[in-house]
Amino acid sequence: MCCPSTRTACWTSAPCPLQTVRSPSWCSIPRTWCAPAKTAGYPTKASHWLRYLRRVFGWAREHDHVTTNPAAGIKQVKEKGDHRMPAVDVFRRVQAYAKQCSARGPRAKGAVPPYLWAAMELAYQARLRGIEVLTLTDAHVDGEVLRTNRRKGSRDNLVRKGAETEEAIAIRSVNNGTTSTIDFLFDKVRFVSPGNGRRMEYSDGHFTGYDENNVRRIRLGTWSS
Repeated sequence: MCCPSTRTACWTSAPCPLQTVRSPSWCSIPRTWCAPAKTAGYPTKASHWLRYLRRVFGWAREHDHVTTNPAAGIKQVKEKGDHRMPAVDVFRRVQAYAKQCSARGPRAKGAVPPYLWAAMELAYQARLRGIEVLTLTDAHVDGEVLRTNRRKGSRDNLVRKGAETEEAIAIRSVNNGTTSTIDFLFDKVRFVSPGNGRRMEYSDGHFTGYDENNVRRIRLGTWSS
């Protein structure tokens, strides 16, 4: 990290300019902030520090603590997307283990929800967050593609469905013997109800949850693989 005014490291013999930006009531920047970094930094962190310093010096300038904003002329570091997904072979081994554990039955030692491996598939193939997987519905399936519902400012996009994704979406069960089906991607009922967070349950071979008004408990159907 460089001092905004000197463009040199803060741990040099020159006094750190941050120590001069103070107010008796609010600002007491510890000296440790100007110590040499013990771990390697990242472009995201550098840009975050730059934006923070701009605000600090901007506030100080407005309140006559400094005459200039030395952080105003510094360009932000270009950030590149980092692929943080696990390798395919590693993911498949973990998914196979989840599918194996899901066949142990409810309340068995080491058992996991039977839909876990399918949720893992959707999250991996479409690069979805956990909440984005939970809020998928039938309306997001559009022929050969899956339309995402991204959060945190990310743009929705279309993801081509592979064979494994088709298998995850095709898990169906008949609800009470009628022609209606309960897909893995629910249209009316979600794994976690948005109103009070009550989770859909699976016991004795049946799914139970709450209706679209999040009031009446209903039976959703039986699991079939």
